[in-house]
Amino acid sequence: MKKILVVFLFFLASQLLYAQQTQILSNKHHLFEEGKSLFVQKKYGMAKKAFQSYLSEVNENSGFYADASYYIACASYELNDPNSESILKTFVEKYPYYPMQKRIAFMLGRLYFEQKKYKQAINYLGQVDPYDLNQEEAEQYYFAQGFCLLQQKEYQKAKMNFLRISYSDSYFDEKNYYIAYCDYSLGDYTAAQQGFERCKLTKYEEPALYHLLQIHEQMGNSTEAVKVGRELIQKYPNNPNNTEAFRILGESAYKNGNYQNAILYLTEYEKLTQKVQREDMFILGVSYYKQNNYKSAIKYLSKATTQNDEIAENAYYLIGQCALKTNDVQRAKMSFYSAYSIGTDKRNKEEALYNYAIATYQTGSVFGESTKAFNQFLNEYPSSEHADKILDMLASAYMNESNYDEALKAINTIKKPNAKIQQAKEYILFRLGVKYFNEKKYKKAEDALSQSILLKNSQSITQQAYLFRGETYFKTADYDKAISDLKTFVSKNKNNNTADASKAFYTIGYCYFYQSQWANSRQWFTQYLSNEPDKKSDYYYDAQCRIGDCYFYERNFTSAASAYTKVISSNSTNTDYALYQKAFIKGLQKKYREEIADLQSLIKKYPNSVYAPKAQYEIGRAYVLQNKYNDAIGQYNVVLEKYPQNPIARKASLEIGMLYENMGQNDMAIAAYKKVVERYPGSEQTNVALESMQNLYVDKNDVSAYIKYTKSLGLSDGGSSSKEDSLSYIAAEKVYAKKDYNQAIPALDSYLSRYCTSSKATTLNCVNATYYLAESYYEKDNTKAALEKYKILALLDGNEYQEESLVKAGEIAFDQKQFDEAAKYFKKLKEVSASPQTRFKSQLGILRCYYRTNNHSQVVDNANILLDSPVTPEVEREARYCRMKSLIALGNWTEAIKDVEALKNDVSNSIGAESAFIMAEYYFYQKQLQQSEDEIVAFIDKKSPFQYWIARSFILLADIYIVKKDDYQAKQYLLTLKENYKANDDIEQMVNSRLADIDTRYKETIY
Repeated sequence: MKKILVVFLFFLASQLLYAQQTQILSNKHHLFEEGKSLFVQKKYGMAKKAFQSYLSEVNENSGFYADASYYIACASYELNDPNSESILKTFVEKYPYYPMQKRIAFMLGRLYFEQKKYKQAINYLGQVDPYDLNQEEAEQYYFAQGFCLLQQKEYQKAKMNFLRISYSDSYFDEKNYYIAYCDYSLGDYTAAQQGFERCKLTKYEEPALYHLLQIHEQMGNSTEAVKVGRELIQKYPNNPNNTEAFRILGESAYKNGNYQNAILYLTEYEKLTQKVQREDMFILGVSYYKQNNYKSAIKYLSKATTQNDEIAENAYYLIGQCALKTNDVQRAKMSFYSAYSIGTDKRNKEEALYNYAIATYQTGSVFGESTKAFNQFLNEYPSSEHADKILDMLASAYMNESNYDEALKAINTIKKPNAKIQQAKEYILFRLGVKYFNEKKYKKAEDALSQSILLKNSQSITQQAYLFRGETYFKTADYDKAISDLKTFVSKNKNNNTADASKAFYTIGYCYFYQSQWANSRQWFTQYLSNEPDKKSDYYYDAQCRIGDCYFYERNFTSAASAYTKVISSNSTNTDYALYQKAFIKGLQKKYREEIADLQSLIKKYPNSVYAPKAQYEIGRAYVLQNKYNDAIGQYNVVLEKYPQNPIARKASLEIGMLYENMGQNDMAIAAYKKVVERYPGSEQTNVALESMQNLYVDKNDVSAYIKYTKSLGLSDGGSSSKEDSLSYIAAEKVYAKKDYNQAIPALDSYLSRYCTSSKATTLNCVNATYYLAESYYEKDNTKAALEKYKILALLDGNEYQEESLVKAGEIAFDQKQFDEAAKYFKKLKEVSASPQTRFKSQLGILRCYYRTNNHSQVVDNANILLDSPVTPEVEREARYCRMKSLIALGNWTEAIKDVEALKNDVSNSIGAESAFIMAEYYFYQKQLQQSEDEIVAFIDKKSPFQYWIARSFILLADIYIVKKDDYQAKQYLLTLKENYKANDDIEQMVNSRLADIDTRYKETIY
């Protein structure tokens, strides 16, 4: 019984457990069924939760687990869950054999379609069988598939999908529009037109009208195109495609000859688009041209020149015509040349070249373009109706060239030059001569001017050639030839009351002066004075001084003093010289008291004058001549104290010893002579001092003291070299005197090595030998070795070659770019020289050294010193130039501009040409563009021979137009430069970089 009960209880427990499990399973299935029911009711959110609850209750082995996962994925899609793509793709990967894979593919395809991922959409939609879909889904499928294929430009496949869409309300308008669009894209304009017409009064009317406009244009139906275009603009004024409407309307108006409407529509087209078609810009430019609005025509025609084709050729030619209508010959010139360069039309090419040649002639030829153009035209079109006119203008063109070398080469190629060509050749040779003269190439200047004179004719400028050749001869010290040419100029010159005539008188005066023909010199200087209009110029008083000098050398002291007095009363830059000379005359007249007073006045008034040391010395001489030796010694000591480096100090020092000797104060004399030897080793004064001391020691019967003294100096025999020393020196000196430098160099070097040790290096023979060796090296162009020897003498104070050695050392060091060293030599030279010319030369050398080392503040200071003295025009120009450049480097444009203004007017020299450019560049950086352009035009009109600065000016002009946003005009200047400027320098890179920038800008706005 107990067993039965146990069994029963076990059975009952089992039944109860089974019933409990069944109840649990039934509850889980209920969740699944509930989810299905909710999903069918499209309550996707609740359905998704039910399925998720179901999955949480069962394991993955459950029979409905995959189904529930499928429903969750579908619900996520329907709910537009952001994670739906990931959920769908995860389901596909997890259940690759699930029977609803195509349904999942449909959902993914639709999802990617909505995300505009058309390639992925096509991939998934391609896995779907549309026959498995209901009607609504099938329409969605065909539309999505068709649209994706359309986006991939598979228009035929896209069209087939759109055709399969039934005409339900959902896709009725879309189907019509996209089928029409596919027909349009496939080139079936008739079908497309019909389809787009059906789209009117629908939501697709706006794009349909746009495509109808294009269809009518493509089919050449301009009337309908205009009609549709106007309708589109009227109904949809803010349509982004209205740019095309305006373009088509403008083109249609142009074709119909309605230029006013063409301008109206095409200007609107340009406003609405960032990138215009160049063909339309050409049409717009022509329309303005037809309306006589040449400025606007140029603006738009220039935008059609971005490619080298027939459109650009015609645009350039019309721009040239417009420019002529507005008297802008420069622009016309450049445009006609561009039209000729493209040259697709033979007749246009000939007319373009002809117009270019004429325009080039009218504007002036800068790079030889005019003669090149004329010759090019005659070579290419010898039978042209314009040939005779071109021939007549060719000679004049040659005379207007600024590139004289190229012009001369071109003329020399003409086998039978007529009279006009010969006249042009004479003029060009003259201009070449002037150019070479300004460049200090005097031999070339002489040759060119001589050839010009040989070609003289009734219309020639021969007298000017004589003037410049005379000046050339003067520069090369060929004074007789200079006199002959300058007198010829004066005799042929019709009006001698000119600056040229005055210059001729002045130069002739100097020619005679340098040949010591005092009467003739005085005559021409007097004629200059009567002819010179500027009675206060430095040249005027310089001539007055030379007249005084002529009288002085003729010993007509009264007239000389009178001439000097006129200079003194003028207070000009020559006053110190005139004061010195007048005082010196009083000394010759034995008016010593007056002489001393005048010399003291000079020193007081002009303490820094080069004549101050001489004046101090002459005061001492005046006391000597009055036998006032102690007073003289006092004045000579003033010379030694104030001017110890001046050569006049050597004389003063020696004379002190002589005066003591004359007064019988032998010990004082010996002491003074020893100071001469100490201060001025190797000088002539030292030699005299040694001889004088020898005599004084002999008189004192103290020869041993003299010998001991000379031995202390390194002299072996009381002042005379040994016999061997002397013979070796004489032998070497003789070889040098014969100018046999190859033999002199080893001989002198050997002598210096053997006899001029450190203790003897300052003897007269050693000093002479050092100088001779330096000169020998210099003559053999061994400037490095020469510099080493000149350096020894340059730094040895008191020797007679010091000044010349300083000059040579400075020049060589400068040429070797040792500018700091050169500056030291020039500074020393300025200290020791008594010559105004040499001191002036040293000051110029100092300036050049500081300029080369970019020591700008020192450049300014030293230029000021030079410019405060009378200088030649060439030196004034160089000093002003250096000062100008340094002031600019220092940022002091206020002062720099003063020099720029002074230099820029004479562009016949490189400094003037560069200054003219700097002036224009200054205005450019000050954003004063019109002033900059005016300066450039003025510079170019002067026809400077320095083409680099003209080229730089062309580039600056281009920059001006770039700033003005006129890339076309800028490009034309750059192309002109590229074609005609052939020098190998940095201009090409400047041109190319700017042209590249312009082309980049064109590509951004024009296609």
